[in-house]
Amino acid sequence: MGADAPRARPGLEMKTESFLARRTPSLETYNVLDDATALIVLKDVPGPEGMPLMHTPWRLCLNGRQIAQGETDERGRVNVLQRLHPGKTYELEYPGRVLKMRKMTLEGIETVTGMQQRLAALGYNPGPADGDAGSRTRTALIEFQIDYDLKADGVYGELSQAKLLETFGE
Repeated sequence: MGADAPRARPGLEMKTESFLARRTPSLETYNVLDDATALIVLKDVPGPEGMPLMHTPWRLCLNGRQIAQGETDERGRVNVLQRLHPGKTYELEYPGRVLKMRKMTLEGIETVTGMQQRLAALGYNPGPADGDAGSRTRTALIEFQIDYDLKADGVYGELSQAKLLETFGE
């Protein structure tokens, strides 16, 4: 991976993405986020269709200082065992990308903000989690509905809420 940071391929800029840590009760590889745990899977493309980045080197930094490093497993999972603190932004660096992470409180599943937070964490792009169900949010919801064989109408009804809860967790 180089001395201090991942290197982008020639002609590609380093990209910065946002990540929302999620709670999940399964026994997967976790990242400890104080009282919650979050699964981080690195993929070549966001969303359920992306291919996991297997055996990819990564480093976790806080304020420009490396606090952890490793390699993804065969499912693209990152295993960070350090306790991460709320209110701080961490950078997960891997070849060609920087993934910014911070602990956040999730809004209720029934709210637009809660939907936006969960869709973003699943790799869709609903725009900022601001409670405004604008065109980006509607497009992200339709993409989610298509991926999970729901009626692709952009309406955040009971079936979409139930599938998002099942897919993402609380």
